[in-house]
Amino acid sequence: MSFGKWNREKISLRDGFNYFHGPNEAGKSSIRMFMTYILFGLKPYERERYRSKVDGQLGGRLVVELDDQEWIIERLEHRNRGKRVGFINGNQVSEEDIELALKGLNRFLFESIFSFQDRDLQFIRKYRPEDIGKVLFNLGLTGSEQITELENKLLGYAESLFKKHGRRPPLNEKLNQIKKLDQEIEQVERSENQHQALYEQVRKRQKELTDLKHSHDQLSDQAKQLEKLIQVKDSIVKYQILDVEIQQFNEVKQFPSNAKERFEKLKEQSRGYVDKLNMVKSNIQQVEQELDDYEYKSKLNQWLMSISEAERIIQQATDLKHKISHLVEQKNGLHYQFHQVLRNLGLEFSVDDLSSLAINSYTNENWKRLVQQLENVKTRQKEIKRKIIAKQEELDAEVQYEKQVKHNMLEEHDVKHLKEQNEQIKMAKQEQVMKRQLQAEMKTQQKAMKKMERSLRMTKLIAPIFIGVIMLYNIFTTFSNNWTDYGILAAMAVISMVVLLFINRQHIDLKRSLNSNYKPLNENFLDESEKQLSKINQKLDHYEKQKKELEDVIVKKQFIESNLNELKVEHDHVSDELRTLEKEIENEIEKFPFLSNYELYQWPNVYENLEAAKSYAQNLDHIKEQMHDYNSKLNELNKKAYSVLKLYEPDFLMPYSETLWDKFKEKIELEKEWLNHKKQLDNRLIDLTNQYESYSAAYQPYQQEMEELFSSLGVQAEEEFLAMAETYNQYVEKKKQLSEAYTFIYEIFGNEAQNITKQSYDWNELSERSDKLQKSIKETNNRIEEIRHQISEKQAQIKQIEETGVLSDLVHNRALLEAEITQLAKEWSVYKTAEAFIIETKNRYQNVYLPDIMEQTRTYFNELTNSQYKDLQFVNDEETILAQKTTGDWYHIGQLSEGTADQLYVSLRLALNDSFKKVIKAPFVLDDAFVHFDHKRKENMLNRLRELSSEQQIIYLTCEPNHSNQFEYMDLTDSIVVN
Repeated sequence: MSFGKWNREKISLRDGFNYFHGPNEAGKSSIRMFMTYILFGLKPYERERYRSKVDGQLGGRLVVELDDQEWIIERLEHRNRGKRVGFINGNQVSEEDIELALKGLNRFLFESIFSFQDRDLQFIRKYRPEDIGKVLFNLGLTGSEQITELENKLLGYAESLFKKHGRRPPLNEKLNQIKKLDQEIEQVERSENQHQALYEQVRKRQKELTDLKHSHDQLSDQAKQLEKLIQVKDSIVKYQILDVEIQQFNEVKQFPSNAKERFEKLKEQSRGYVDKLNMVKSNIQQVEQELDDYEYKSKLNQWLMSISEAERIIQQATDLKHKISHLVEQKNGLHYQFHQVLRNLGLEFSVDDLSSLAINSYTNENWKRLVQQLENVKTRQKEIKRKIIAKQEELDAEVQYEKQVKHNMLEEHDVKHLKEQNEQIKMAKQEQVMKRQLQAEMKTQQKAMKKMERSLRMTKLIAPIFIGVIMLYNIFTTFSNNWTDYGILAAMAVISMVVLLFINRQHIDLKRSLNSNYKPLNENFLDESEKQLSKINQKLDHYEKQKKELEDVIVKKQFIESNLNELKVEHDHVSDELRTLEKEIENEIEKFPFLSNYELYQWPNVYENLEAAKSYAQNLDHIKEQMHDYNSKLNELNKKAYSVLKLYEPDFLMPYSETLWDKFKEKIELEKEWLNHKKQLDNRLIDLTNQYESYSAAYQPYQQEMEELFSSLGVQAEEEFLAMAETYNQYVEKKKQLSEAYTFIYEIFGNEAQNITKQSYDWNELSERSDKLQKSIKETNNRIEEIRHQISEKQAQIKQIEETGVLSDLVHNRALLEAEITQLAKEWSVYKTAEAFIIETKNRYQNVYLPDIMEQTRTYFNELTNSQYKDLQFVNDEETILAQKTTGDWYHIGQLSEGTADQLYVSLRLALNDSFKKVIKAPFVLDDAFVHFDHKRKENMLNRLRELSSEQQIIYLTCEPNHSNQFEYMDLTDSIVVN
C-alpha cells in the first residue's frame, strides 16, 4: 500500500481482535481510510491528503473474504483511472460482481454502521442537551446523524420559501406584493382625478428651483474664494513672518558662500598634524615623568637575594600552597561527605565517636537477616490473617446457611407424621388393591356359580322328570304289585325328594352367597391416595435432600473450622516468631541506640553509610598530618618573603597571610617590569623628540593660510568665524523657506499672489464666514434636492396618470405574481412531502425493525453502565430516548452525563452492527473511539469487543500502547505496533 504515512508497506490482519497502537501521526487513521478508499473511493480533496509524500502514489490492494471466497480488491490512481478492480483466484471480475458481493454496502453504510471514531462522540457533544435525544433517536434508525441533518435541511428549505408568520421568505414576500398591488390598483382608480392639480404644483416647484440655483451659485463663488485663502493660510502667515526675519540678517549677506567649506578643508588638512604634535608632546612629558618615578620607587639594590632566587622561593611556596589547598579541598570534601552522610542519617557523631563505633560485617549481615526475617514473618502473618478472615467469613456464611437450611427443614414430628400417613396410605392402597383382586376373583366365582345356578335350575327341572320317568318305567315294566315293589317305589320317591331338597338347598345357598359377597369398591380412592402419596413423597424427598445438604454443610463447616484452627495455630506460631524477632531488634537498639530513629528496613543502608563515614574519618586524620608538614615548610618561606616586602611597606603586619605572597610576587614582577620599562623609556624619549621636530615643520604652511582667512572676514579667532558661518546658514535656510511659501501661494492665486502676501487677514473671521457659507450652501442643496425629489414624484404621478393601460399593467403584474406564487408553493409542497415521507419511513422502521435493535441496545447499555440502567424507551412525540435506572427513575437524554450519553451512543452503534452483520460480515473498525472514556468504561468496552471478535473481525486503532497494565486478565498478545 502507498497511502498517507505508509509507502510500499504490507499490513497483515487476522480473524478476531486486531489491536493497532501508535502515537499521533503514526498512520492509524490512514489504515481506516485506506480500507474506505479501496472499497468505496474518496473525494478528490480527500485523496490529496493521503497521497504518499515519498513517491506521490496513491492506492494499494486489499485481501478480503466474501461469501467464503478470497477476493483481492485493488485501486491504484495511476491504473484504470483510479477505479477499483476485483480478482478471484487471479481472475478479474466485473464491477457488478463486486457490488453483488458487497450486498449493497456503500461508504455511507460502512462509516455509519461498521466504522466508529472518537470524532463521532465529539460531534454528538456539539448539540444542545435538548437536541441530543433527537440525534440518538435518528441514529437508532439509520446508524448516522445525517437523518437529523436531512430533516433540518428539508425544514430549512421549506421555511426559506414560506413561514407562517415570516416576512422575508419568497412566498411571504410575493403574497405581500400581491396585497400591495391590490392596493395600488385601487389607488390608480382614485388618482386620475389628481392630474390637473399636479401640473400646477410642478410649475411652482420649478420656479422655486431656479431661484435656489442662482442663490447657490453666488454662495459657491464666495465660498471658493474663502476656501482658497484658508487653504494657503499657513503659507501666507509663514511668508509674512520670514520676510520680517530676513531683514535682520544684513550683516552676513556678504559672507562668502565657500568660506565655511574653505575653513573646513584647512581644518581637516591640519588636524592630523596638530593632533600628532599634541600627542608627541604629551608622550615626551609622560616618559620623562615615568623615568623619575622608577628611580624613586625601585628597592632592588637593598634585597638580600636576586630576582631569580626570589622567583624560586615563590615557586616553592606556590607548590606547597597548592598541595595544602588540595589537601584542604580533600579535607573539606571528606568533611562534607562525612557530615552529609551523618545528616542523611540524622546523627551527630564526631570523627572520634564514629571511629570508636563497634560495627563490622557481622553487624551488617545480622541487620539484613533481621530485615528479611521480619519482612517474611509480617508477610506470612498478613497472609494468614487474610486467610483467617476469609475462612471466618466462609464459616459464618456456612453457619448462616446451616441455620437457613434448618429453618426451612420439617420438624421431626412432622416427618414422623408424614411417614405414618405414607404408611397408612400405602396400607389402604394395598388393601384396596387386594380388594380389587378379590373382587375380580369373586366375579370369576360368580360367573361359575351362575353357571352352577343355571345347572341346578335345570337339575331342579330335569330331576323330577327323570325320577318320574324311572318310576313310570319301573311301574310299567317290573312292578309286580307286592310290598317290595311298593317299598322300592317309596324309597325311590323319598330319595328323589331328598335329592330335590338338597339341590334346592344348594341353589338357595349359592344365591345367598352371591348376594352377600358382592360389595362395590370406591373407584376414586386410588387416584386420591396416589395424589396424597405423591405430595407426601415430595415433602419427604425434599426433606431428605435438605437433610443431605445439612450434612454436607456440617461436614464443610467442620472442615472450615479445622482449617481455621490450623490457621490460628500457624498465626500463633508466626506471632511467636515475630515477638522473638522484635526482642532481637530491641537488643540491637539497646546496643546501638541511634537505630531507634530508623525503620528496620533502613538498617542495612544505615550500616553502609556509617562504614562510608568511618572511611572518611580515617582519610581526614591522614590529611591532617600531611597539612602540618607542609605548613611548617611554608612558614620558613614566608619569613624570607616578609623580609623583602618590609622594604616597600614597613607597616605591613601580615607575614603569614596569602596577601604576603601576592605582594611579594607583585614586587618581583614590578622590579622586573621597571628594569625593562626603563630601557624602553630611554629609547622612546629619543624617538619622540625626533617626531616632534618633523611634525612642527609640516604644520607651519596650514597655520599661515588659516590666519589669512580670519583676517579677510575681520575675525580674530576660530569661535568668531564659526558663529558668523552659523548665522549665514540660518539666513540661507529662511530664504529657501520664503521661496517655497511664495511658490505655493502663486500656484493657488497666480499673478494675485504678490498682493495676497502684502495684505493682513483676520483668520478667525474668515473661518466663521466660510462655515456660515458652507452651512447655507448645504441648506440650499438640501432644499434643491427636496424640490427636485418633489418635482420627480409629481412628474412620475403625472406620467403614471397620463400613461394608458396603467390599470391593465397592474392587473397583468398581479397575474404574473400569482403564477410565481403557484410555482413556489409547488416547490414548498415538495419539501413538506419529503419531510412527511421521512417521518412516515421512520415510523414504519420504528414499528418493524427498531424493537430488535432497541432490545440489543438495552443489553449493551446495561453492560457498559455496570447494570446502572435497565431499560430504554423511544418517545415518538418528542423524538428522543428515555433511560430507566435500576431505581425505577426515568431520565431524558439531556439529563444524562456526557460519559453516559457516549455509552448510549456506543450501545446503539454496536446494536446496529449486530443487526447488519447478519447480512454482510464487514470488519468493525474503531479509531481512537474510547480515548475520552475512563478506566472502568474502557475496560467494559474492550471486554465486549473481545467477545464480539469471536463472531466478527475487530480492528481497533488507538494511541494507547498497551492495556495490559490496566487489564491484567486480557490477552493482548495479538497487538500490533504501528510505528
